[in-house]
Amino acid sequence: LVVLSRQSTIKFVHASRGASPGWGGGRRLQKRVGRRKALRMLLLGESVFGEEEAEQLDYADYVAEEGESSLDAAMRLVVDPILNLPCSQSVRAIKRVVSVADGDEDVIDTASGRLRYVATDATDDDSMTKGYKNTAVKSEIDAFLQVWGGESNRELIEQTRASLKDKKT
Repeated sequence: LVVLSRQSTIKFVHASRGASPGWGGGRRLQKRVGRRKALRMLLLGESVFGEEEAEQLDYADYVAEEGESSLDAAMRLVVDPILNLPCSQSVRAIKRVVSVADGDEDVIDTASGRLRYVATDATDDDSMTKGYKNTAVKSEIDAFLQVWGGESNRELIEQTRASLKDKKT
């Protein structure tokens, strides 16, 4: 679930950092906002600004009240009600059912209901994604691994660090 403050800005900086989304983020964005908007957000860094645009795109599930932070709103609207449910196993089961129906069955650990992480100490590219049955997730991870840590990615991250350092001084 996505909870935003009224002044929230959502922006993806992957392309400007020489990277791509990984671990399903691009696929989830495309499902939420559609192909054309997802491409504009990912390639051009186009943002979603504030409550009105987030609601138009159906990006946010909840928007904080005036003066309320998104964290406080998330606690009030999502976390506290879920914590007050009588059975944590049913929460996991419901998340699993929705994940399977959404095609994320290989991204969610069926025992814990949590996002499944892939080992990072793999030596060959295929071992980073083996076990993923979902072609879209595997393709996104493969694309991410091709650019992450590459020369352009490292240079752009260093430029960003230098820019942030300059702003502090």
